[in-house]
Amino acid sequence: MTDETSAFREMLLDCLACKWSLHLLEKIGRGVNRPGQLTRNIDGLSTKVMNQSLQRLVDYHLLNKQVFNEKPPRVEYELTLFGQEVLDALLTLRALQAKYSALLLPSQ
Repeated sequence: MTDETSAFREMLLDCLACKWSLHLLEKIGRGVNRPGQLTRNIDGLSTKVMNQSLQRLVDYHLLNKQVFNEKPPRVEYELTLFGQEVLDALLTLRALQAKYSALLLPSQ
């Protein structure tokens, strides 16, 4: 397996394992792009965890972060093209899970 394949697999697994990644990508994809809006729109998401998750998504090049030189400072996030494609793939996986998860349950 190449380093690129390993890095891509690690990114996908990290996004799938993180409780908040898909929520954040979905909300940002729908135009909820400021940190305060995100915490108000995602129940149970703390500011600390949100900031860590957003930074990880920026590091993976799924999001762009724009910091505006204003007082008070303003930060906005947007999906990259890669981020939109990964979001589409994750949403497809979620739909498959909803449709077929009963197949994976033990027979009774």
